[in-house]
Amino acid sequence: MAKKKVIFGISMLVMLFACCFPHSLALAYYFPGDDASWTEKSLSDLNLDNATIEAMYDYIKNYSHYIQSVLISRDGYIIHDQYLENYDRISAREFGSWSPSIMVGPQYTQVIDGKHAMWSVTKSITSLLVGIAIANGNLTGVDQKFFDIFPDKMPLNTPNETIKLDITLEDILTMQTGLNWSEASDGFSLWPATGYNLTYILNKTLIHDPGTTFEYSTGNTELLAAVLQNVTGMLLSDYAKEVLFDPIGVNPADVFWFNSPWEWNTITVSNISHGGFGIYTKPRIMARIGELCLNNGSWNGVQIIPAQWITNSTQEHATPIGLGEDSMYGYLWWLRPAYKSNLTVDYYSAVGAFGQQITVIPALNMVVAITADTILEPSPENAAPHCINYIIDHYIIPAVKETTQGIPGYPLFLILGMISLSAILIVKKKKTQL
Repeated sequence: MAKKKVIFGISMLVMLFACCFPHSLALAYYFPGDDASWTEKSLSDLNLDNATIEAMYDYIKNYSHYIQSVLISRDGYIIHDQYLENYDRISAREFGSWSPSIMVGPQYTQVIDGKHAMWSVTKSITSLLVGIAIANGNLTGVDQKFFDIFPDKMPLNTPNETIKLDITLEDILTMQTGLNWSEASDGFSLWPATGYNLTYILNKTLIHDPGTTFEYSTGNTELLAAVLQNVTGMLLSDYAKEVLFDPIGVNPADVFWFNSPWEWNTITVSNISHGGFGIYTKPRIMARIGELCLNNGSWNGVQIIPAQWITNSTQEHATPIGLGEDSMYGYLWWLRPAYKSNLTVDYYSAVGAFGQQITVIPALNMVVAITADTILEPSPENAAPHCINYIIDHYIIPAVKETTQGIPGYPLFLILGMISLSAILIVKKKKTQL
């Protein structure tokens, strides 16, 4: 009798486990080799509804969102990889053959040799590099002060200069340095006109105590780039190649990082990588970065970025003001908590101007990479990144069909459970007959 109870209990647990276990373990996680051999599966293979994804393209067409590519991966497999021009789907080869320029100057070209401008997605990649630099001992931690690294760079005769000495790496990572900055004017015109002079950034008036108030600033991430290049002794783009891109199998030809002369006081340094913009790459490379973060910094068994850094980077550290009430900010990553946006799941994103976005959705084991050129959007509420989040919230996440998911070998577990139960009933019946 005791044996029957044990068998019955195990059978019930097996069936319950098979029915209720989340989808994220539905397949053994797959890490791609090179992009050409990245295994693709259909939407239905990974339990996404094709009709919902097709409705997304109707929305894109009807509301003129100028989306240029959409890639979705789940469990490491590519399940959707589409390229668009004038709302018509085209091949990746065709996508790479055109180079629209939205502003004057080579740094503003959206597509170069098939590689798309990432804009501020670069900031999130810079954050990953900070985590690696701390792990490698190049930096002591986020509490390290900027002017401890550059004690000779403190501008003289500037307001609140003593308080400026308190600016930490965490203040920079969370956009809370307290320096007065208007991204529209400082970031896109006034500061570039100085030749990207770092003294311009440090001379900005301190209007808040460091660590207290969010103010989005590409100038902040330029200071972070200076830190990384100083402590590693390497061009930031070279450092990224060595410690980040190469370890996850990125072809060097698939990444271009825009560099320029960089002035600090009266010294001009050649070929400095910008920390807040300048990376050009392909959607599949964007997805790789997302997959690395999804796996807590691990790639095929090798820890590239400390898992704790991914956790810390995607925690709420700052509250953006005037940039969407449903968003929070981590370490140069935008967070979209479910409790603030009426969603069923949380996600976080690397977000770049005009609609570039890498989104990681941990609960669904999913990554979404989108490129766009939304500068021609007809109204502010449709401008990036809001339209990209709308697409994710209203089409990509709802396309996931979770109600029928199971664990690896779900049918086998169910069959074994049924067999066990049947065996008990047969034994019981035979005893009754005796």
